[in-house]
Amino acid sequence: MIEQDCQLLLSGQTVGNCPCFIGGYDMVLNQTIFYATILLSVIVIFFLSLFCLGLGMILCTLFVFFRDIGHFYGILTLFWMYMTPIFYPKTLLESTAPFVLWCNPLYYYVTAFRTLIMHGRIPPLKICLTGVAFSIVFFLIGILVFEKNKRIVSVTVWFTEEIRYNQGYHRVNPLMIGGNAYLKNSSKIH
Repeated sequence: MIEQDCQLLLSGQTVGNCPCFIGGYDMVLNQTIFYATILLSVIVIFFLSLFCLGLGMILCTLFVFFRDIGHFYGILTLFWMYMTPIFYPKTLLESTAPFVLWCNPLYYYVTAFRTLIMHGRIPPLKICLTGVAFSIVFFLIGILVFEKNKRIVSVTVWFTEEIRYNQGYHRVNPLMIGGNAYLKNSSKIH
C-alpha cells in the first residue's frame, strides 16, 4: 500500500500536490513549459517581501498596544486570501466588486506571478507600478510607525520579559521544548 502511494505521489498524478517539492517535480513530469520570464519573478518576490516587511512592522507595533491583533490577524488573512483571486478567475470580482481588486495589494503580486510564470509574458505596466507603489508605501508607513513607537515597544517587551522572569518563567531555547519559549522553574536562575 505504501509503495503504491509513493509511486502515485512521485508520478505527479495526485490531486492537491504538496507545494514544497512536488509542485516543481510535477511541472517536469507533465512537461510544463518553462518560460525565461520565470527568472523575473525574483523582482516580484523582492517587492512582495518589502510589502510584508512594512505590514509586519505595522502589525508588531499595534500588537504591543492591542494583544487581540494576533487573533484577528488569522481571521483577516483568511478573508484576505478569499478576496484575492487565487482559486478563482479575476473576472468574477471584476464584474461584481471591482473595488476589491483595486484596493487589494496581493492581487497585483499574484497577477504578476501568474503572468510571468504561467503565461510567459511580462506583466502590464499598471500591475507592476501599482505593486511597487503598494510595497514602498507600506514599507515607509511601517518604518514610520515602528520608529515613532520604538521606545514604547522596547519598554513593553522588556517589561513583559521582566514580569515573566519574576513569576519564575525563564527564557530557554524554544526548539528544545517544542515551541514553548518559557519554562516555569521553582528556583530562579541568576
